[in-house]
Amino acid sequence: MRDVHAEKGIVNTAKRQSALFILFWCALIYIALIPTKISFACTDLPVRIAGSNPTCYSTLQAAYDTASDSSVIQSKNITFFENLNVNRGISVTLQGGFNSDYSAVTGFTEVKGTITTSAGALTAGNIRTTSTPAVVITSPAGVVIVATPLLSYSVMSGSVRVYVDNNLVSKVSGNNLDALADGTHTVRVEATDAAGTTQSAQVTFTVDAMAPTTTPAPAGGLFNTAQSVTLSSSETATIYYTTNNTTPTTASNVYVSPISLATNITTTLKYFAKDAAGNSEAVKTSVYTIDTLAPTTTPAPAGGLFNTAQSVTLSSSETAMIYYTTNNTTPTTESNVYVSPISLVTNTTTTLNYFAKDTAGNSEAVKTAVYTVHARSL
Repeated sequence: MRDVHAEKGIVNTAKRQSALFILFWCALIYIALIPTKISFACTDLPVRIAGSNPTCYSTLQAAYDTASDSSVIQSKNITFFENLNVNRGISVTLQGGFNSDYSAVTGFTEVKGTITTSAGALTAGNIRTTSTPAVVITSPAGVVIVATPLLSYSVMSGSVRVYVDNNLVSKVSGNNLDALADGTHTVRVEATDAAGTTQSAQVTFTVDAMAPTTTPAPAGGLFNTAQSVTLSSSETATIYYTTNNTTPTTASNVYVSPISLATNITTTLKYFAKDAAGNSEAVKTSVYTIDTLAPTTTPAPAGGLFNTAQSVTLSSSETAMIYYTTNNTTPTTESNVYVSPISLVTNTTTTLNYFAKDTAGNSEAVKTAVYTVHARSL
């Protein structure tokens, strides 16, 4: 007869063994699915957070993401194909180049990727990166109209040095550079990563902070011949002007050729220049008086025959110097200058020659007035 109880015992034992076998493999699968963190000797994983009970990881990023402030991350002397983002606002030390059991440093840890720091700090030793930090300078650039332009750059990682015209300066992105003279300058930014690899970027820019200066030729003044005014700028610029005593703007006349001035009138020329950088000089004014007409002198009384003593007054049609002689010689600018009425000698004939010369230099032709004065006897 069959022993039913014995057969049932055998079956139950087999079931228990199968269950244990299944649990064993499930545990192995669970461990395989979580390879990044194991709390024992860590000799099989390439990264660990050092301590009395070190925690091991399969990637640098996994270790950093669980590190605490002041943690020390150790990595083996192998190559990691990853980017490390330092972005948690904590200070962490990364020590590379360890041997298989983390007992000694035997070389370097190489990272074939980038180490980017956006928050916190990473102090690295024995780490080499194949992809060095990228440097991009966004300001200054082109032509700037201020002597202290803004410095703006970005680096993926590393310590940074800034040079202006090959001189090291204590400036960081967001600072304004110290005052620079007008002209061409260079800014170079260097970034050195933890492995000592340096990458740099350099830009050349032009400072144009000074407004142009416009010079008229001739300068304003009084003239007795027709004039044309030439306006020239100290640099390439557009010159705007008016001739009607109004203030010029960028909507006013643009200077392209000499400006002809009207004669026998006063012209007020106003002008300014604006360069390509947008610098504008203050409006300037030059006043031109073109006087091509000679003055006219009038004697009073006019020449003639008189029977009483006479004094002759000479008057000009405009402000002028009047020169004269009373001895029938031709007057010049070396002759007598009229300042008060001229007393005539009695009982004789006096020939008065005279002319006027105005402040513009116009001279009238010499005129003559003849006076005969016969005083009556008592």
